[in-house]
Order: sequence, then structure tokens, then C-alpha cells
Amino acid sequence: FDPFPSSCALAISSAMTRAILLFPILLAIAVLTGCGPRANIDPVVVDPDVGRALPILMGTTRAIEAPGRYSKTERGALSYARIVVSIPPSHQGGSVEVAGRQPDPSTEFVVRSTQQIGSSESFRTELRRVFRANPDANNEAIVFIHGFNNTVGDGVFRLAQIDNDLTLEGVPIHYSWPSAANPLGYVRDRDSALFARHGLSQLLDDIAAAGGQEIILMAHSMGSFLTMETLAWMSQNGNHPGFDRISGIVL
Repeated sequence: FDPFPSSCALAISSAMTRAILLFPILLAIAVLTGCGPRANIDPVVVDPDVGRALPILMGTTRAIEAPGRYSKTERGALSYARIVVSIPPSHQGGSVEVAGRQPDPSTEFVVRSTQQIGSSESFRTELRRVFRANPDANNEAIVFIHGFNNTVGDGVFRLAQIDNDLTLEGVPIHYSWPSAANPLGYVRDRDSALFARHGLSQLLDDIAAAGGQEIILMAHSMGSFLTMETLAWMSQNGNHPGFDRISGIVL
């Protein structure tokens, strides 16, 4: 009995040849994808009458280099911020319009302001204020966990786009884990996602402590891996009020 007849061997050889020939093309696509305009959270001056201002709360385990500026490679303790995103009046549903270093607020997403929130208790105080100011939210928080190859701005703008296009009622909160934002950095990002489990669990517990009654998790790509690893860890360790408030998961 020949487990690999000649026809099968030829098929395998042909498939391997195609894979070898396609690898440089796929590599080039990955590099070019990483060279396009990337979202950033450097604040710009925006006319109050231009676009829609949308506040986003953020928890992150990226190391802080300076107020409002986060490291692309270094991991850090969980910290919080409030970021006001400006959604352009020309925005098309489903898109995140960015243009690099000199964005036009009339046609691109930009950040109007960033504000560091010093501690978990300060974050809880701010979230309680936001819940009171938005009774339609019904004390619901929507937490977005970004995927592989993302900057802080990539994740913040994507959550702003989702919130705007779907007219969500819950309070939008972004969890930014320390992705290197490099299309060739998959293994490093995977390790960073595992590192970020404790930060995400703390964020969920802080939301519950602030009065969040329902938490909906939206995770993309490698963020789904991080989310499920975090929930498994919270379930095994117990005593996590945030775990009990989760009412929906979108992967």
C-alpha cells in the first residue's frame, strides 16, 4: 500500500511550489499594508461646528511615554484616559478615514483632546459621571478590544466609527493592549495579548465597581484571543464582579 501515490505527491509538490512563489507577494502586501496612513491621537484644533465630537474612555496597558503619548513597544501598568474623537461630516459608514500627519477634520477622523485619568478610582468616578450624564445608556458599557497590528489611534477611531454608525446607546470604552503595530510582528503581538489579560480583567472589574450593570465585549482578530483568555482566567480565579456583568460577546 502506497500512502502517497504519485498523483498525490505531484499535487503536494505543486501546492508547495505555489506557496513558495506566493510568499514574497504576501510578504510585500503585508509590508505595504503597514506603510499606509496610521491613526494617531495627537490632538488637533477643530472648529466646534465641524463634525461630531465623541468622547471615548480608554484603559491601556501600553507604557506611557508622556501625557497623551504611548509607547509602541513597551508594556506598562493599566492606565486610563479620556479621548474626544472628531468624526468628519463627510464620513461614510463603515470607513475610518485617516490621512496621516496633516489630517483635515472636515474629511478625516482626528482627536480633539486627550486627558489622562490617574487611577482606577479616578476612572470609576469619571465613568459614574458619564453614566449619570447619559441616562439612555442604562448603565451599559461597550468595551472594544482591538486586534493585531494596531496603534492606539487605530483602535480608538474604529470604536468611534462603530459607535457612530450603529448609534449605540452604551458608553464606549476602548481597551488598548500593547500591539507593536507592525505587520510582521505577529508573535510579539500574541505575547503582548497574553500579557494584557490582567489589565482587561481589571478594566472590567472597574466598570462594574463604577455601576456598570451590563458589559458588552466587542473583540476583533487577536483581540478575540485576548478576550477569551481573559474570561477563562477570570472564571478560574473567581471574585471578579466584572465577569458577572458581561451580557454579550461579539468576536
